[in-house]
Amino acid sequence: MNTAKNHRPENPFWVVELQGEEDARKLASRSMSLRCIFELWSHTNLLGAFHDQLNGYIKSNMATLGPLFREDRSFKVTVETYNKHFSQAEKVAKIETLHYLPVTGPVNLKTPDVHFWYIEFWGLDPMNVPEAPLDVLFGRWVADGRRDMINEISLKKRKFIGNTS
Repeated sequence: MNTAKNHRPENPFWVVELQGEEDARKLASRSMSLRCIFELWSHTNLLGAFHDQLNGYIKSNMATLGPLFREDRSFKVTVETYNKHFSQAEKVAKIETLHYLPVTGPVNLKTPDVHFWYIEFWGLDPMNVPEAPLDVLFGRWVADGRRDMINEISLKKRKFIGNTS
């Protein structure tokens, strides 16, 4: 696992290079502090460059990405923002800017075969939100972390608390 060269510690998103999807799933299955893992398709700090980068990535990798866009594969796009709230209408507008995604299957919001994420990072200070996002990311969901374990191992829920708890 290698950390990307442009990683900023204040950024809540950690970009790493893994050998494959199976390694990502193993890592997620063992981590409680990890929310989820994505296969990153585009990452930049400029919206215009983001769309160019994402469209270029899809076109240049269509041989491997093609099965994700088949007619029998349902999909969902989630819009996530960090430190800024958007209405549902604004989120739909952001999804509509991704019109160049070659998805042909049906939309399935409950159990999609392919789950895409559009993420904007607006900094850490809620009192000083910038005019434009500091980072824009897009990727395909691979695995969820074990956030459910936080409640399972909570000291508040244990019947007996020993001296090593």
